Amino acid sequence: MVRLLESTREKTGRFPRFDEITRIVRLPMEKADFNNNGAFSTDYIGMSWDYPEADYRHRAEIREDHINYIKGFFYFLAHDPRVPTDLQREVNAWGLAKE
Repeated sequence: MVRLLESTREKTGRFPRFDEITRIVRLPMEKADFNNNGAFSTDYIGMSWDYPEADYRHRAEIREDHINYIKGFFYFLAHDPRVPTDLQREVNAWGLAKE
């Protein structure tokens, strides 16, 4: 992710905005759907291939692994010192659904 941020800055002269890293679709009731928008985003590529043939225990592990990946992705963008401050502010303006 750090390499992607730096290469974007080198190519465009600026770091990417949050909506250039992840696709943000606004939903009713002040919610949003965040999805993949490029080379490195919310997709956990290749990590769900076992799911169709997996037993319930392994499916639960795959699900938990995906949750941890996405939480880690957003946590990194929100807190890592290598992420530009403006991008951190954008990410931190969002939060989990209250319910």
